[in-house]
Amino acid sequence: MAVRLEGDWEGWIKFFLEGVSTTAQEATLTAKRIFELRERHRQMILDQNMGQHALTLLSDLFRRPIIDVKRAAEIMGTSFATANGVVAKMETIGILRETTGQKRFRKYRYEPYVELFEDGGEDSTVPAEVTGPE
Repeated sequence: MAVRLEGDWEGWIKFFLEGVSTTAQEATLTAKRIFELRERHRQMILDQNMGQHALTLLSDLFRRPIIDVKRAAEIMGTSFATANGVVAKMETIGILRETTGQKRFRKYRYEPYVELFEDGGEDSTVPAEVTGPE
């Protein structure tokens, strides 16, 4: 409105650029959190000696965070029984969470990853190392 009434282009450009800057800072922070989560969960899988199949599944969870055992078996190239064991172990260590409450045809969610996108993740403030000096 100020642009139309008073020709305040500088105010509008400043407002627009502040929005772009904030969005870029939030995207940078989210990318950093995704990287840290991936590394933390990779290390958990390695510490538990879960093997390459679990690492393969973890990698795919960043593309599709909702999964069932049948799909996990396809991703890992294993039997249903092997996939079921890997998924169960990932649930035990907190990487996956069962969401249906059923005995059969269960779905699992990569909860820690999905939470990064809900309500700004762990902490919606942008730390100084992302924003740089004022």
